[in-house]
Amino acid sequence: MKSFYVDNCVTIASNEDNLYRFIEDSKHLLACYDLRGWEHTSLKIGRDPSDTLPVFGLLWNKDEDIIFCDTTVLKCSSFDLTRRNVLNIIHKIFDPLGVLSPATLIPKLLIQRSWNLKMGWDTVLSVDNQREFTSWLRDVDCLLNAKIARSLNIDKIHGLS
Repeated sequence: MKSFYVDNCVTIASNEDNLYRFIEDSKHLLACYDLRGWEHTSLKIGRDPSDTLPVFGLLWNKDEDIIFCDTTVLKCSSFDLTRRNVLNIIHKIFDPLGVLSPATLIPKLLIQRSWNLKMGWDTVLSVDNQREFTSWLRDVDCLLNAKIARSLNIDKIHGLS
């Protein structure tokens, strides 16, 4: 039960028997909670056929067992490019492991520069900063190509000294 976050749980079971035991133990331990929405990669235990579902702000493709960023949340209608709006867009990229940090560096540096200039939250960014941000926003779809294996299937560990 150490893997709970608010009302979601992400865990790994070594086999289907352990998965089934975990589900049953969870229902027993949390008897007063409505436990539903179980998702897993098991082929034997009542699996939902949908390919992709949201997990903690990311997307999980169950068939390929990969996690990736949903960039559709970054697409927005036209609005003034203020520090508040830029920060709002940046924070829609959820990256608990930090693997996408290099891709979010440009807008974060843009926010830092606006902070150093003591700009207000609702002050429109300069033309150069707007151009830089819109260029980044156009290219951010490449994050869809960043696919992260949910688990590492390593059967050997090599050490060098």
